[in-house]
Amino acid sequence: MLGRALLADKPFVRAASRVQFTHDVAAAQAQTVRFSLAAARAFGEEWRMSGTTLTPQPVICTERLVLRRPRLDDAQAIFEGYASRADVVRYLRWRPHESVEDTRQFLRFVGAAWDRGDEFSYAICLAQEDAPIGMIGIHPAGTRVVFGYVIGPSHWGQGYTAEALSVLVEWSLAQEGIWRAGAYCDIENPASGRVMEKAGMTYEGILKRWSVHPNVAQEPRDCLSYSKVR
Repeated sequence: MLGRALLADKPFVRAASRVQFTHDVAAAQAQTVRFSLAAARAFGEEWRMSGTTLTPQPVICTERLVLRRPRLDDAQAIFEGYASRADVVRYLRWRPHESVEDTRQFLRFVGAAWDRGDEFSYAICLAQEDAPIGMIGIHPAGTRVVFGYVIGPSHWGQGYTAEALSVLVEWSLAQEGIWRAGAYCDIENPASGRVMEKAGMTYEGILKRWSVHPNVAQEPRDCLSYSKVR
């Protein structure tokens, strides 16, 4: 004990100890970085590694609607119809757009995401009309898909969102490797839950502290979960 204490008191021993400690910390940090990168790659590749490939049609027609890939020239209609409306996006995961350019940037993002196969967003249009009245997205996640949607207030209460959601739920569950189609909404937004039920989904329960809706609060909110499975 005394010998070790005397050695530890030597400056060169203390310096060597610091070097070793620094080396150990650096090695641990490097290992953490490698683990983080591996985890990120695994998370990012979950969809592709599942062996499932979704190839949605760029245009889908229902009885009253046309669902199509959004275009940059949709920006004005989307901005004025719902993206700039605080009352519309209150329970969504994004804040109201402050300018048409915000909407254009969003459309560039969803276009690139479609091309990568990360998610597939459709503009919801009335049949015989080209201007979007809302939007609905398919978000693949391994053996399941998750939906998100929004529609302008002038078209609330007419069943358009449920009609769009229903056809995409049925299409998704008909794809090989997809076993679950789900969606969720803020616990204070039961009207969205009714849309999911009309689209054939079943209420599952409450997801505690599930999603941040920044127009309501900065901390995660409880959400109502719905799904349809096969």
